[in-house]
Amino acid sequence: MFTTIRRKIFIILLFFSCLNILIVCLSVYYNFEKNKIYILNNKINDIFNSFLHDNENISDYLIYDRTNIKYYESGESKFAMQHDSTINSIKAQISEIKQLESYKKIGNQQEINHIENYIDSITITFDSISDCIFKRGFNDFGAEGQMRNYIHKIENMPEADMIAILTLRRHEKDYIIRNEEKYILKLKKVALNYISEIEMNNTLNSRIKDTLIFNLTNYIYYFDKIVNLDKLTGYKDNTGLIAQLQNYQTTTLELFQIHKNLINNESEKKYNLFKIMFFSVTCFIILFSIIFSIIISDKITYRIKILSNAINQFIESKFTINQKVEFKQSNDEIDNLLKNYNILSSEIVKQITYFEEIVDSRTSEIKHQNQNIIASINYAKNIQEAILPNNSIISKHFTDLFVFYSPKAIVSGDFYWFKHFEKKNISVIAVADCTGHGVPGALMSMLGIAFLNDIVTKKSIRSSGQVLDALREQITSNLKKTSNGRTISDGIDISLVVFYHNTDILQFSGANREIYLSRNLVSTSIKGDHMPIGKHINSDKNFTTNEIQLFNNDQIYMFTDGYSDQFGSETNKKFLRKNFKLLINSISNLSMKEQNEIIANKFKIWKKDKEQTDDVLVIGIKYKQHLNLIEIGNENENYELIED
Repeated sequence: MFTTIRRKIFIILLFFSCLNILIVCLSVYYNFEKNKIYILNNKINDIFNSFLHDNENISDYLIYDRTNIKYYESGESKFAMQHDSTINSIKAQISEIKQLESYKKIGNQQEINHIENYIDSITITFDSISDCIFKRGFNDFGAEGQMRNYIHKIENMPEADMIAILTLRRHEKDYIIRNEEKYILKLKKVALNYISEIEMNNTLNSRIKDTLIFNLTNYIYYFDKIVNLDKLTGYKDNTGLIAQLQNYQTTTLELFQIHKNLINNESEKKYNLFKIMFFSVTCFIILFSIIFSIIISDKITYRIKILSNAINQFIESKFTINQKVEFKQSNDEIDNLLKNYNILSSEIVKQITYFEEIVDSRTSEIKHQNQNIIASINYAKNIQEAILPNNSIISKHFTDLFVFYSPKAIVSGDFYWFKHFEKKNISVIAVADCTGHGVPGALMSMLGIAFLNDIVTKKSIRSSGQVLDALREQITSNLKKTSNGRTISDGIDISLVVFYHNTDILQFSGANREIYLSRNLVSTSIKGDHMPIGKHINSDKNFTTNEIQLFNNDQIYMFTDGYSDQFGSETNKKFLRKNFKLLINSISNLSMKEQNEIIANKFKIWKKDKEQTDDVLVIGIKYKQHLNLIEIGNENENYELIED
């Protein structure tokens, strides 16, 4: 009896390894037998396909080479050579199959010998047909060439009766085309009558008579030879040698198919029998392994189950009920586990009791601190809301506008800022997105608002781009490094517009932001610069000032990226800028109040129960054109933002 679990498991694994090796050996033998059957079937199919290919070669020979002048010139036919090559290959393949052990077990030697005999008969018959066709000839070759040669000699003699000659040629052509017996008789009758006329013609000398009769006699001889060769081959009416060849081919194909089916059926029977044996043995081994595994595992894991149940009860009681487990005083691993569990569970209960006492004392303290923090953030929210411009102040200069402002947390990293200069009738509006949200973003927004107030009231600024240049200078100079020397890379993305009410001119500059201008129900995007208010590779580059001539009822939309970056509850995808622009374009014909309601409802429906991704800020303004234009001095004086 083994004293440790490790040794028991090792013996079990060794036993199962032996079973797996046995299954692998059976599988290899099974595949080996299967492969032999597969090879035999493939060889039978190859022979069958080769025979079909040989039939095509014979057919091509009869169709093409019979009237191929090059064949008669050279005496060689590629189809006949392919036939010889294919027949030799078939015979070699049959000899190879007859030597296979797998064929000897299931094949029929008598039938395969019968097939070989028919193949020999096909070869002999085809050779006879090709010999007849070559002797018959075509055009100027063979018997047809000789026949044409003698009739041409007669045609070239001035003493020849051309009517009789033309009649002969017509009957000759009719026979070749139609292959009817009556044209043979007509030709011979005309030829014999013409010979009689020549013999009875006293105007011709004996030498001319002999020449005409000699040529006509040879013409008839070769015509008869053509007729006899055509009848022997049977090409035109599928009789004679060709019919015999087709009969051999058909019979051989039938024998091939029968033999092929027999081999396939016998192979399938043998394969199925072996497959049943293989799977039966495999299933028996697997079933035995499962039963053996269950028995062994129950013996080995019985005490582990006791330990597992004790642990589950301990966990379900939330580590409060410590139920001791019994164990034998032995040295195996499981008894050591049971013993150690009793010790460990006791220590866990003690530690949990101790920590619960500490947690109870700390919970009230943390709760009090949390309440103080929330109160401080809420107070910071009131301060932030107080610093943000009142909509009623903006409405004095823009009678039709909306502000959709939805912070992610209690305080926001998005802010908007407004300043109006009465003397020059200029309004400045900024919409900004500070790095982060919540408390960090709110701190940056406070700095941004303070710096903007300082810039437009104390510095001589003449354009929106100069405002952003000055703001970037303030941010980078005041946020250099922390107390530990780490560089701060926080910044602001901002869009800033300046309305010159007297001239209906709009200036726009953007740091990683853009604005939309909606005119005549068409929304156009006006891009800012691709750099933030903060540290950047292009920090030495000035911000661009874009100037736009405004018309009555033009609508300007300023926004942060919170709306387009919001993930949808159903799609789990962002709303995206293109959809935000389509939304703005679709509602630009409505009043600003209606637009605000639609934008807010659309955001609510899109977000649903999804957590808000970022702070959201959208401002829309419908511009009313200045009607009482005043005379303006020089350009520099007109565009300076600071009050004199």
